[in-house]
Amino acid sequence: MSLTLTRKTYYLLGILAVACNMFNAILLLTGSAPVSLGENLAFVLTGLMLLFLAALRGIPGSEKGRYVLSFVLLLAGPASLTTYAPLNRALLAGCWINFVWMEYSRLRREDPAHASSFSGAVAAVCLCELAQTLLLLAPELTVLIKTAYNLMFFACTLARGWAMVVLYRRAAAR
Repeated sequence: MSLTLTRKTYYLLGILAVACNMFNAILLLTGSAPVSLGENLAFVLTGLMLLFLAALRGIPGSEKGRYVLSFVLLLAGPASLTTYAPLNRALLAGCWINFVWMEYSRLRREDPAHASSFSGAVAAVCLCELAQTLLLLAPELTVLIKTAYNLMFFACTLARGWAMVVLYRRAAAR
């Protein structure tokens, strides 16, 4: 028996990362505190997915560079020296937006007929990430804005999950 690691395997890491984020989003919506283990697992799994995808053989150098860019944006969010939450959130949003947009471009190049099934997920990820980041720019974080932010966190995880499942199913079909 041989173990073959493919895009499908790496997208599964992304699905597991989204599941960890979804668990935390549900905790936030129910009024509980998020579990830091879930956040850390999601962070590590997302980073592993991006690095493994960058290490795939036979992909163009520009694609490798964009995977590394997503990884750097992922790291830069929590590792930044600022406590300015919108900047940290924008870096994380940039990671996911860059990732889904790059995957959409790749799918459009490789199989234009099936790329349209992924375009909705790309739009959802981009809009949800942007909306959640913009909510942090409010001058005062009232209860209403915190609730809206938590709902957008949940929506972001749903959009990311949608994108990862579409990518996984597409890779499994090949």
